[in-house]
Amino acid sequence: MRLFLSVVGVVLLFLALGGCVRPPKITAPEQRKEAVINADKDKVWQMLVATVGMSLPLETMDKSTGLMTTKQVALPVGFNNQGMEDFVYPPEVVMGTWDGMRMSLRILVSDIGQNKTMVKINASYLVWENNVLKTWMNAPSNGSFENGILTALEKGKR
Repeated sequence: MRLFLSVVGVVLLFLALGGCVRPPKITAPEQRKEAVINADKDKVWQMLVATVGMSLPLETMDKSTGLMTTKQVALPVGFNNQGMEDFVYPPEVVMGTWDGMRMSLRILVSDIGQNKTMVKINASYLVWENNVLKTWMNAPSNGSFENGILTALEKGKR
């Protein structure tokens, strides 16, 4: 009888602890958020206005300082934000579910000389947690959106 109770106890312990283990998350590796473009600042600025301005509403454009910002926009990421891993690392919330995602960009363009321009892009994401906290939460960018813009700038300079 003792052996039976010991085995049952061990089995119950494994079941209790096994239910608390989460499967490992598969997230996209972080991508670049800045790059040196082999073109002068004026050309990079024009390409950036065309690239970003065609898909996002621009809020600030100051060519003299190199600062460009966008207004916050909602992203269509699907039911329960199933596509948000394409853009962000989801926040850790126990039993959290997601319903909505917003994004804005801050871009800094700097002339670094010799026909080279540094472009730094900071994407800020908010996700709506609708199960436990019921609030907007910051979600760190994985760099995929920023990398897409930088790649378009590099291809456009040719």
